[in-house]
Amino acid sequence: MKISLLSFNLVLFGFLPIFFSCQPPSSENAWEIASPNGNLSARFYLESDSSRLMYEVFSMEGAEKKNILLPAPLGLAREDQGFFSGLVFEEMSGPVRHSDAYTMVTGKRLDNKDEAEEMTLTFSNQQGGLLNLVVRAYDEGIAFRYVFPEKQDGKFKVIKEYTSFQLNESSKKWIQPYDSITNYTPAYEKYYTNGEPLGSRPQYGNGWCFPALFETSGHWVLLSETDLDEGFYGSRLEGNGSTYSLAGPLEGEAFGEGNVYAENTLPWEMPWRFITVSKEISGIVESNMVHHLASPQADEDFSWVETGRASWSWWSDNDSPQDFDKLKTFIDFGSTMGWEYSLIDANWNVMQGGDVWELNEYAKSKSVGLWLWYNSGGPHNVVTEMPRDRMHEREARREEFKMLKEKGIKGIKVDFFQSDKQHIIEQYMGILEDAAAHQIMVNFHGCTIPRGWARTWPNLLTMESARGMETYIFGRDFPEKAPLHNVHLVFTRNVVGSMDYTPLAFSNSTYPRKTSYGHELALGVVFESGLVHPSDAVDQYKQLPSPVLDFIKDLPAVWEDTRLLAGHPSSDALVARKSGDSWYIGYINGLEESRTVEVDFGFLENGNFEVELLADGEDHQSFSFGQTDTEQGNTPSVNVLPFGGFVMKLSQK
Repeated sequence: MKISLLSFNLVLFGFLPIFFSCQPPSSENAWEIASPNGNLSARFYLESDSSRLMYEVFSMEGAEKKNILLPAPLGLAREDQGFFSGLVFEEMSGPVRHSDAYTMVTGKRLDNKDEAEEMTLTFSNQQGGLLNLVVRAYDEGIAFRYVFPEKQDGKFKVIKEYTSFQLNESSKKWIQPYDSITNYTPAYEKYYTNGEPLGSRPQYGNGWCFPALFETSGHWVLLSETDLDEGFYGSRLEGNGSTYSLAGPLEGEAFGEGNVYAENTLPWEMPWRFITVSKEISGIVESNMVHHLASPQADEDFSWVETGRASWSWWSDNDSPQDFDKLKTFIDFGSTMGWEYSLIDANWNVMQGGDVWELNEYAKSKSVGLWLWYNSGGPHNVVTEMPRDRMHEREARREEFKMLKEKGIKGIKVDFFQSDKQHIIEQYMGILEDAAAHQIMVNFHGCTIPRGWARTWPNLLTMESARGMETYIFGRDFPEKAPLHNVHLVFTRNVVGSMDYTPLAFSNSTYPRKTSYGHELALGVVFESGLVHPSDAVDQYKQLPSPVLDFIKDLPAVWEDTRLLAGHPSSDALVARKSGDSWYIGYINGLEESRTVEVDFGFLENGNFEVELLADGEDHQSFSFGQTDTEQGNTPSVNVLPFGGFVMKLSQK
């Protein structure tokens, strides 16, 4: 039996041990890069015994370095060649200063500065093939990506990746298990671990999801990836101990449609993997590395994109998208609230009492734009909700978008993707590109996590990929889990992009909530989404006290800046967001205990502010109200119920 060198290497490194024993490199086979302020650095090197490519990440503690990520391997294997051991260093380019400024349409911050040190390391393998490792060191983290720089004919396959992240054994994790395969999953909609030790096993046996949050070595670390395009699949994590390695999608996803490997032509540039590092948890929440590393805005005019609020009937009445008169009620209410849009959910194509185009004309008369729901399938799902088979094939999709533009439809919600295989990533990219060409905005549901696409395609306003408000309809355990789960989302999922949780519901669904009205109101501030869907029934909103209804009416869908004022992933979150001259503050308590929360106004610019407070009342179904003046340096306190919350609006005087 003949075994090639490549085959032998694949077998050898396919079973990596939990701990990596590595031989120190010689000085000529080690390269280090430091962040602009010098407080964070990464070292890359070839092991002296195997020439395996390794890396580690450091933070400066005074004059000494402290390991944040321990030595771990890098590299990958193509079907034709391996690029993970037996490597030879060829050359280094840089470090040079990378500097850019860009503006977002959505997100935690509109104006962003992207500044890092960048270097490129080039290696050759035993067959002479070349691999570039491009590295950036930010003050807020480290990032790297692989590039095959050679130009060759044909397509090439990446069949395995060896990229790993090695943490201190005493670390704690807040991370979501990768789901099992059903008609509706995987879709990033499970609960996060709550600061568990690293040795705990994933619930479904399929590894873990990005983004992954860890408390390690006196720091906070968040792992994820960005700038993913149609040239690769979306990665997940595998590991039950201190080592987490990258893995591809599961074979059975998308009903077996598509490949589990990545295939592309050369040269080939792969996604950025990034490691956000901060001594304070606020540095994780406020970081925008996911967008710093994303491709710049596509070369099109996106001035027509407008964030906003959308009335939405489905949560309070699942059959309402098929009822013309019920939908009119939501459009009417949205119009009185000054909301820009109304979302018409699944099965609108079998509407009774009128059709969606009549409804669209009615909405226009009320100065409300419509968004329409679509099934993403295609052969990759068997969900029967309609319309189907209009988003899968490019020709059909473009015909649909042409018609939607002619009708004046503003956006689409596309649902049920259930896989991160490469052909599904290609579908996401195709939808965004074709929608932009027809001036259609996009909301993805039943989908992957944000991977920087909102910078490249500003018509992408939000994505789900979270266990959200709809779970009160079908999740028996959700009322018990939701308070702390909401806190987890602030420190994990919502860090990497807009999140369509569909907040601001106060009535009960199938399974009654345990959170207070103050908690639910605060979700409109604590969570960020470029398209906000207040999800409750019209009658419920009309029963709210006028200060609450006024607050919801004026709540922005776009923020100029975001600050985490206080909180911890296992307890609570106090978030401030800026809109114009005003600041909105939201607080949610994830624990079943009363709290007194101090709000430090030290972050404010100089000046006096009028403060409006909407907080928990005597019980979970009531509010208390307050109004006062404040200025920088004041620290008021607010009493909060178990699973409670509050909001503040600070208006500059």
